[in-house]
Amino acid sequence: MAVPITGATLRDVKTEIEGNGGGTVTSLKDAHDNESNASGFDPIYAVTGDTLKDFRNYSHDGDPPTVPGNVRWDHTIWAPM
Repeated sequence: MAVPITGATLRDVKTEIEGNGGGTVTSLKDAHDNESNASGFDPIYAVTGDTLKDFRNYSHDGDPPTVPGNVRWDHTIWAPM
């Protein structure tokens, strides 16, 4: 289950990462720098990945989030087609 979009906490990030095969998370910086999967970030919310807001809808299993319309995923951003 992904990190909630609203009301997310470091505990939510820690649970998502550690509960899905990631290593131990000691801080938000550690979660971003060492334990997160780039493909798990929702590009609608992720900007730098190093704030709690950037982890909204983060899914450690790496399944790209679903977005509507004509967009493509290039592993870093959602871009209009």
